[in-house]
Amino acid sequence: MGWSPSDFARHLEVEVTTVQSIENGTFANMDSISPLLTLFWHQAEHLSNEVILSALAEQELETLKTNQLYQSDLMDKYFSES
Repeated sequence: MGWSPSDFARHLEVEVTTVQSIENGTFANMDSISPLLTLFWHQAEHLSNEVILSALAEQELETLKTNQLYQSDLMDKYFSES
C-alpha cells in the first residue's frame, strides 16, 4: 500500500516494533493481530472493487468510442454535402 512501517503502525494503532515483528515473523500475540487482518480485508476489498470498476469503465468507454466512430462514419456517408 506504499506505507512505511510507522504509517502502518499508526493506522493499526500499534507500536512500530509490533509492525516490525509482524514483518520479521516473530510476532507472538495473535489476539492483537485482529485489527491488522481487518485492515487488510477492507483494503483488499476496496482495491478489488476499484479494479473491477476500472475494467468495466474502460470497456464501456471503448464501446462508446466505437459507436461514436461508427455513427460518424454513417453521418459522413449518408449526410455529407457532396
